[in-house]
Amino acid sequence: MRRALVSSLQFALFGGALFGAAVAAEGFIESVSQALIWLPTGVAIVGVWLLGLRAAFVIATTTLLHRLYLGYPASVWLPAMTGSAFEAMLAVLLLRRWRISGTFAQLREVWLLIVIAMLAPLASITGSWIARSMPGLFRDTPFHSGWDGW
Repeated sequence: MRRALVSSLQFALFGGALFGAAVAAEGFIESVSQALIWLPTGVAIVGVWLLGLRAAFVIATTTLLHRLYLGYPASVWLPAMTGSAFEAMLAVLLLRRWRISGTFAQLREVWLLIVIAMLAPLASITGSWIARSMPGLFRDTPFHSGWDGW
């Protein structure tokens, strides 16, 4: 019982941190919205790295809540949900595959992190493409819609 409570609390804190990062990145905090990196992606990757791949549902749920908060239609939030979750999962799988410890004390780990940061958005794009290929919701949405965000 205690373990389930701790796990639920960890997922809730992760979701709150991710939602806060997404709100900050949307322009409410100018220095965050103009950053070179996308803060929500970094938070998502750290969350999945610490909590495991099962935490990807928190990313999808938080992305949904954030897009609904902004008033976006399903044609926007469904691709965002799949893309965001896939991106964090790919990054964590690569971090584990290449045995990155997380200390980044070696130059090798820093360079691999940079490579992963360049590869991870490919999973987001793929997830978005998969969602946009679903029949029904996306008839009026061009397949390449949103590419400027990557």
